[in-house]
Amino acid sequence: MQKAAEELKKQQEREMEEKRKAIEARVPKLEIDGLDKRMWRLMRCAVSLSKQSRRAWSIVYRVVQKWHARLYTLTSPNIDRFPNLFRCQNQV
Repeated sequence: MQKAAEELKKQQEREMEEKRKAIEARVPKLEIDGLDKRMWRLMRCAVSLSKQSRRAWSIVYRVVQKWHARLYTLTSPNIDRFPNLFRCQNQV
């Protein structure tokens, strides 16, 4: 019984080795030389782009807020009664 179990184990090991060799023959080995440098370069590029886009969107947001405030002051029916209430922040 023990001999049959050992034989089965050896057969399974041989099959696994054959499968591993077949996979290694089909799939090229991954080259990782210089991969860290390339990865860090890509990460720095992505971070700088996100910072630039964040700055650009903050500028757009501020401009839209100013336009909205000016439009509101021009179209507000209560502007005559409360002139200081509807002023833009940078005008105060």
